[in-house]
Amino acid sequence: MKLLEAQPEIAPGAPPEPPHDVPQETPADPGTRTCSNCGATMEPGQDWCLTCGAAAGPADPTPGRRAAATLLGLLALLVAGAVAASYAALREDQTTPPTQAQVNAAQVDLAASFAASQPLVAKTGRMTSAVVTIQNLGNVTAAGTLGVNLYESHDGTLNTASDPLMTGIAGRSIHIAPGHSIRVRLAFTAPASPAPGTYSLIAAINSATQVADANVANDTAVIGTRA
Repeated sequence: MKLLEAQPEIAPGAPPEPPHDVPQETPADPGTRTCSNCGATMEPGQDWCLTCGAAAGPADPTPGRRAAATLLGLLALLVAGAVAASYAALREDQTTPPTQAQVNAAQVDLAASFAASQPLVAKTGRMTSAVVTIQNLGNVTAAGTLGVNLYESHDGTLNTASDPLMTGIAGRSIHIAPGHSIRVRLAFTAPASPAPGTYSLIAAINSATQVADANVANDTAVIGTRA
Protein backbone atom coordinates (compact mmCIF):
# COMPACT_ATOMS: atom_id res chain seq x y z
CA MET A 1 0.00 0.00 0.00
CA LYS A 2 1.53 3.32 -1.09
CA LEU A 3 1.74 6.01 1.52
CA LEU A 4 0.95 9.47 0.32
CA GLU A 5 3.04 12.36 1.55
CA ALA A 6 0.97 14.76 3.51
CA GLN A 7 0.62 18.12 1.79
CA PRO A 8 0.28 21.21 3.89
CA GLU A 9 -3.18 22.48 4.06
CA ILE A 10 -3.71 25.80 2.35
CA ALA A 11 -6.56 27.85 3.62
CA PRO A 12 -9.04 28.84 0.98
CA GLY A 13 -8.23 32.25 -0.42
CA ALA A 14 -4.66 32.33 1.10
CA PRO A 15 -1.82 33.26 -1.30
CA PRO A 16 0.64 30.48 -2.16
CA GLU A 17 3.97 30.38 -0.34
CA PRO A 18 6.80 31.83 -2.34
CA PRO A 19 9.50 29.38 -3.51
CA HIS A 20 12.48 29.01 -1.29
CA ASP A 21 15.52 30.83 -2.70
CA VAL A 22 18.75 28.88 -3.04
CA PRO A 23 21.51 30.77 -1.24
CA GLN A 24 24.12 32.11 -3.68
CA GLU A 25 27.78 32.46 -2.81
CA THR A 26 28.87 36.02 -2.84
CA PRO A 27 32.21 36.43 -4.68
CA ALA A 28 34.93 37.70 -2.45
CA ASP A 29 35.84 41.29 -2.86
CA PRO A 30 39.39 41.36 -4.21
CA GLY A 31 40.08 44.26 -1.87
CA THR A 32 38.99 42.45 1.32
CA ARG A 33 41.50 41.11 3.83
CA THR A 34 41.45 38.80 6.80
CA CYS A 35 42.63 39.60 10.27
CA SER A 36 45.98 37.98 10.96
CA ASN A 37 44.96 37.52 14.61
CA CYS A 38 41.43 36.04 14.49
CA GLY A 39 40.79 35.45 10.78
CA ALA A 40 37.78 37.77 10.57
CA THR A 41 37.03 39.48 7.24
CA MET A 42 38.11 43.12 6.99
CA GLU A 43 36.88 45.68 4.49
CA PRO A 44 39.19 47.74 2.30
CA GLY A 45 40.55 50.73 4.16
CA GLN A 46 39.79 49.18 7.55
CA ASP A 47 42.66 49.80 9.96
CA TRP A 48 41.40 47.76 12.95
CA CYS A 49 39.72 44.39 13.25
CA LEU A 50 36.17 44.94 14.50
CA THR A 51 36.13 41.46 16.04
CA CYS A 52 39.32 41.35 18.10
CA GLY A 53 40.62 44.91 17.82
CA ALA A 54 43.98 43.90 16.30
CA ALA A 55 45.68 46.33 13.94
CA ALA A 56 45.31 45.49 10.26
CA GLY A 57 48.44 44.62 8.32
CA PRO A 58 49.21 46.02 4.87
CA ALA A 59 47.21 44.67 1.97
CA ASP A 60 48.87 42.07 -0.27
CA PRO A 61 50.51 43.68 -3.28
CA THR A 62 49.11 42.87 -6.65
CA PRO A 63 50.92 40.25 -8.78
CA GLY A 64 52.37 42.99 -10.96
CA ARG A 65 53.86 44.76 -7.95
CA ARG A 66 55.26 41.50 -6.63
CA ALA A 67 56.93 40.80 -10.00
CA ALA A 68 58.35 44.32 -10.09
CA ALA A 69 59.69 43.95 -6.56
CA THR A 70 61.31 40.61 -7.49
CA LEU A 71 62.90 42.12 -10.60
CA LEU A 72 64.25 45.07 -8.64
CA GLY A 73 65.74 42.67 -6.09
CA LEU A 74 67.50 40.66 -8.82
CA LEU A 75 68.84 43.82 -10.41
CA ALA A 76 70.16 44.96 -7.03
CA LEU A 77 71.96 41.62 -6.58
CA LEU A 78 73.52 41.85 -10.06
CA VAL A 79 74.72 45.40 -9.48
CA ALA A 80 76.17 44.46 -6.10
CA GLY A 81 78.01 41.49 -7.65
CA ALA A 82 79.45 43.64 -10.45
CA VAL A 83 80.63 46.25 -7.97
CA ALA A 84 82.25 43.59 -5.79
CA ALA A 85 84.04 42.01 -8.80
CA SER A 86 85.31 45.39 -9.99
CA TYR A 87 86.59 46.22 -6.51
CA ALA A 88 88.38 42.86 -6.27
CA ALA A 89 90.01 43.35 -9.68
CA LEU A 90 91.11 46.85 -8.71
CA ARG A 91 92.61 45.57 -5.47
CA GLU A 92 94.50 42.84 -7.36
CA ASP A 93 95.88 45.38 -9.85
CA GLN A 94 97.04 47.57 -6.98
CA THR A 95 98.73 44.75 -5.06
CA THR A 96 100.37 42.94 -8.03
CA PRO A 97 103.70 44.55 -8.91
CA PRO A 98 104.11 45.38 -12.61
CA THR A 99 106.15 42.88 -14.60
CA GLN A 100 109.35 44.37 -15.87
CA ALA A 101 110.37 43.38 -19.39
CA GLN A 102 113.80 41.82 -19.51
CA VAL A 103 116.05 43.47 -22.06
CA ASN A 104 119.17 41.54 -23.03
CA ALA A 105 122.29 43.51 -23.77
CA ALA A 106 123.62 43.41 -27.33
CA GLN A 107 126.12 40.57 -27.61
CA VAL A 108 128.28 38.96 -30.29
CA ASP A 109 129.65 35.47 -29.64
CA LEU A 110 131.70 33.95 -32.47
CA ALA A 111 132.40 30.23 -32.02
CA ALA A 112 134.86 28.19 -34.11
CA SER A 113 134.55 24.52 -35.04
CA PHE A 114 135.83 22.18 -37.76
CA ALA A 115 133.30 21.11 -40.37
CA ALA A 116 134.69 17.54 -40.36
CA SER A 117 133.75 15.22 -37.51
CA GLN A 118 136.58 12.71 -38.17
CA PRO A 119 140.40 13.25 -38.08
CA LEU A 120 141.62 15.12 -41.12
CA VAL A 121 143.58 13.19 -43.78
CA ALA A 122 147.03 14.77 -44.14
CA LYS A 123 149.44 13.30 -46.72
CA THR A 124 153.03 14.18 -45.92
CA GLY A 125 154.32 16.94 -48.22
CA ARG A 126 150.97 17.29 -50.05
CA MET A 127 148.55 20.17 -50.23
CA THR A 128 145.36 19.64 -48.24
CA SER A 129 142.71 21.86 -46.68
CA ALA A 130 140.67 22.22 -43.52
CA VAL A 131 137.19 23.81 -43.39
CA VAL A 132 136.45 25.92 -40.31
CA THR A 133 132.90 26.97 -39.34
CA ILE A 134 132.37 30.28 -37.54
CA GLN A 135 128.92 30.67 -35.95
CA ASN A 136 127.43 33.73 -34.25
CA LEU A 137 125.86 32.60 -30.97
CA GLY A 138 125.07 36.18 -29.91
CA ASN A 139 121.86 38.19 -30.22
CA VAL A 140 123.04 40.87 -32.65
CA THR A 141 124.76 40.75 -36.05
CA ALA A 142 128.53 40.34 -36.06
CA ALA A 143 129.69 43.02 -38.50
CA GLY A 144 133.40 43.76 -39.03
CA THR A 145 136.49 41.78 -39.97
CA LEU A 146 137.66 38.27 -39.17
CA GLY A 147 141.00 36.45 -39.08
CA VAL A 148 141.54 32.66 -38.89
CA ASN A 149 144.90 30.95 -38.23
CA LEU A 150 145.71 27.23 -38.42
CA TYR A 151 148.36 25.82 -36.09
CA GLU A 152 150.14 22.47 -35.71
CA SER A 153 149.92 21.18 -32.13
CA HIS A 154 151.42 18.12 -30.44
CA ASP A 155 149.25 18.28 -27.29
CA GLY A 156 145.96 19.77 -28.56
CA THR A 157 146.45 22.97 -26.56
CA LEU A 158 147.20 26.19 -28.39
CA ASN A 159 150.52 27.85 -27.64
CA THR A 160 151.22 30.52 -30.24
CA ALA A 161 154.77 30.85 -29.01
CA SER A 162 155.72 27.23 -29.79
CA ASP A 163 153.05 25.81 -32.14
CA PRO A 164 154.00 26.24 -35.84
CA LEU A 165 151.61 28.45 -37.89
CA MET A 166 150.62 26.47 -40.96
CA THR A 167 148.37 28.98 -42.72
CA GLY A 168 145.82 31.69 -42.08
CA ILE A 169 143.71 34.59 -43.38
CA ALA A 170 143.26 38.10 -42.00
CA GLY A 171 140.91 41.05 -42.45
CA ARG A 172 138.03 39.17 -44.06
CA SER A 173 134.82 41.21 -43.99
CA ILE A 174 131.93 39.48 -42.22
CA HIS A 175 128.27 40.15 -41.57
CA ILE A 176 126.92 37.18 -39.59
CA ALA A 177 123.38 37.39 -38.22
CA PRO A 178 122.51 35.80 -34.84
CA GLY A 179 122.29 32.02 -35.18
CA HIS A 180 123.96 32.02 -38.61
CA SER A 181 127.42 30.86 -39.62
CA ILE A 182 130.03 31.01 -42.39
CA ARG A 183 132.72 28.56 -43.51
CA VAL A 184 136.35 29.34 -44.22
CA ARG A 185 138.58 26.91 -46.16
CA LEU A 186 142.24 26.96 -45.18
CA ALA A 187 144.72 25.28 -47.57
CA PHE A 188 148.06 24.02 -46.24
CA THR A 189 150.85 21.60 -46.97
CA ALA A 190 151.10 18.67 -44.57
CA PRO A 191 154.52 18.67 -42.89
CA ALA A 192 157.04 15.92 -43.53
CA SER A 193 157.55 15.60 -39.81
CA PRO A 194 155.94 14.77 -37.52
CA ALA A 195 153.93 11.98 -39.11
CA PRO A 196 150.15 12.32 -39.56
CA GLY A 197 148.29 10.99 -36.58
CA THR A 198 150.87 12.29 -34.14
CA TYR A 199 149.75 15.91 -34.21
CA SER A 200 146.56 17.92 -34.23
CA LEU A 201 145.36 21.02 -36.03
CA ILE A 202 144.08 24.01 -34.08
CA ALA A 203 142.01 26.76 -35.71
CA ALA A 204 142.03 30.09 -33.86
CA ILE A 205 139.86 33.06 -34.81
CA ASN A 206 140.26 36.74 -34.01
CA SER A 207 137.73 39.42 -34.89
CA ALA A 208 137.13 43.16 -34.88
CA THR A 209 133.36 43.74 -34.87
CA GLN A 210 131.12 46.69 -34.02
CA VAL A 211 129.96 44.77 -30.94
CA ALA A 212 133.01 42.96 -29.62
CA ASP A 213 133.11 39.18 -29.26
CA ALA A 214 131.99 38.58 -25.66
CA ASN A 215 133.28 35.02 -25.32
CA VAL A 216 136.83 34.10 -26.30
CA ALA A 217 136.65 30.63 -24.74
CA ASN A 218 135.10 29.19 -27.92
CA ASP A 219 137.39 30.99 -30.38
CA THR A 220 139.54 27.86 -30.97
CA ALA A 221 138.75 24.42 -32.37
CA VAL A 222 140.87 21.22 -32.43
CA ILE A 223 140.87 18.28 -34.88
CA GLY A 224 143.17 15.27 -35.19
CA THR A 225 145.04 14.06 -38.28
CA ARG A 226 145.53 10.72 -40.01
CA ALA A 227 147.49 9.42 -42.94
